[in-house]
Amino acid sequence: MLAAVGLHSLAQATGYAERGPNRIVVRGSGLYVKSATTSRSPHRYKAQARLVMEARHGVRQLQPYQDTNWGMSYRGGGERDYDYRTWTLNRRFPNGTRLCSEWKGNRGRACVIIHE
Repeated sequence: MLAAVGLHSLAQATGYAERGPNRIVVRGSGLYVKSATTSRSPHRYKAQARLVMEARHGVRQLQPYQDTNWGMSYRGGGERDYDYRTWTLNRRFPNGTRLCSEWKGNRGRACVIIHE
């Protein structure tokens, strides 16, 4: 398992990346991705997120902008609300593919690189 914070990270089994308020977690094994979850805080009314794939041949939308769920966590002695969306993918991706989450109205993508 590999976890890194930054513009993007490498994911062999599980990968994590964060860019500003945008976070993405990819779960799988090798080039096979089981699911991807994106989250952002604080909660915003009618927040929407999408999942895109960046590969050698450009950017392709995997999932269009969709409504998200609202959550609450109590870490660090304080309350924090957030929005999140999980997509079940159950598929293999080419080596070097970047899976990225985007939030409507926010600039920037959080990306995880899928590799062998």
